[in-house]
Amino acid sequence: TLFPYTTLFRSVVETLLDRVFDVAQATGAGCIGLAGGEIDTATRMLGRPHEIRGTVIDGDKRGRTIGFPTANVAVPDGMCIPADGVYAAVYRRPDGSEHACAVNIGRRPTFYNDAQHSLIEAHLIDFSGDIYGEVAAVQFLAFLRSEKRFAGIDELKTQLVSDIEHARSAVLARRGSL
Repeated sequence: TLFPYTTLFRSVVETLLDRVFDVAQATGAGCIGLAGGEIDTATRMLGRPHEIRGTVIDGDKRGRTIGFPTANVAVPDGMCIPADGVYAAVYRRPDGSEHACAVNIGRRPTFYNDAQHSLIEAHLIDFSGDIYGEVAAVQFLAFLRSEKRFAGIDELKTQLVSDIEHARSAVLARRGSL
């Protein structure tokens, strides 16, 4: 008879639906946590660190001129982006290599009074190379601080040195060596 198979089929379908519902709930809650900059909460809800993917595009190139080049990562509309601030993260290149990075998400208030939208800028620690046009994957591991306006370039550079060291330490604490 087919009855035992029907019961098994119903059980499998119910299990799959439960898992899909659980993932949808966790993803929604994870996105809410990210909107508040709560990376640890989002990681627990998602069961993994949140990751964004996008293409590295040209930016103002201001970071390069002050000694802190960044990869400007353009992500598709609708992607869940963490709140404005500075984060410790891991940047994965298309070849699979990974680099610790400090990521700024924000409107760059030191340079702009009223930027239209936030940018995602990743400074790859101890990296030198051309990555324009690459598809980047950025995995967020820790929130370091909120975005702020600095009195000038020297104050910003001093803070960037500190952010990079904090990012390096956070990535090593969570992932070990890359």
